Amino acid sequence: MAPSPMGGAEQVVLDLTRAQAAAGAEVHLVAILGEGEEDHAFLAGVGPGVGVHPVHVPHRAYLAERRAIRERIRALGASVVHTHGYRADVLGGSAARSEGVPLVGTVHGFTGGDARNRFYEWLQRRAYRKFDRVVAVSEVLASELGAGALDRSRIVTIGNARSRPADLADPAAARHTLGAPADAFHVGWIGRMSHEKAPDLMLEALRILSEGGRVPTLHATMIGDGRERAALQARTGELGLGDRIRWPGGIAGAASLLRGFDVVAMSSRTEGTPIVALEAMITGVPLVATRVGGIPALAGEEAALLVPPEDPEALAAAIESVHAGPAAAGERADLARRRMDEIAAPARWAEQYLDLYRGIPGLEGGG
Repeated sequence: MAPSPMGGAEQVVLDLTRAQAAAGAEVHLVAILGEGEEDHAFLAGVGPGVGVHPVHVPHRAYLAERRAIRERIRALGASVVHTHGYRADVLGGSAARSEGVPLVGTVHGFTGGDARNRFYEWLQRRAYRKFDRVVAVSEVLASELGAGALDRSRIVTIGNARSRPADLADPAAARHTLGAPADAFHVGWIGRMSHEKAPDLMLEALRILSEGGRVPTLHATMIGDGRERAALQARTGELGLGDRIRWPGGIAGAASLLRGFDVVAMSSRTEGTPIVALEAMITGVPLVATRVGGIPALAGEEAALLVPPEDPEALAAAIESVHAGPAAAGERADLARRRMDEIAAPARWAEQYLDLYRGIPGLEGGG
């Protein structure tokens, strides 16, 4: 994997390799990093029993990168190569094929965006045609992949999983750390500040709640960073929300602070199976989210309040509903927590992937 600053896909890779190692598999993680990234946060999160192999390459030295990955695959005697992210899918996938090693890729979602990003996604989709198996993290994403030129028989759906944080802070301590007033109704938003995560729509929903006096004690914390952050912060003042919203940037281990929120809100325009939703549900925090990607299958209509995308009024109304009905919100959160214990346990998740590897021709019955 070529990790970006820590996000959902990076957390999935760390969790999956940890769970697979705990299940008894020999797991090696090859991380493609730029020069000078020896202390990347991704490396600090690698679990016990996982071999770590950082590859440092100059910017856009793609041939050198492919060669370095190929050398690692050969030296490790890999039985299967599993890639995550468009760069690893294209370059790592090519290196694995050149070594004749079975190849699996996990698709975390497509964000669209500008012309350059769409070109990268086009390369990624073309690369998948030569993969032995392609894992979609939701049925919606699997259907999207199957509608293209990719052989549907090689597409498998495996949702993400997440463990409850071991260092989960109690609500009062978490609120204090996040700077939320003790008597506030505290709304949390966590994600990359970019178009697909729709922080602009979240800001509009908060404006609606504030201007109408619908939630008098409203306070929000927008955790994350990205290209839209500066503009959003500037707009906060224009909307008169300057004293109601905090922008702490990215917070390492933000999941440990989730119980400091009265509700976690997701305003996304597109998603795979988002880690933020998993973490909110696992920790028993009420969830409001847009009905996109794998979220409906993950949460169901009973365990969260789901609203249409691109509808800040509906998002605001759902948040207001949690404020007005805390008992009902708590019941949904309890149901969500039980649901996650059943369908998103890391040990079960790891076995799904290990079984997938073993089912690839040439690896049947292998470890």
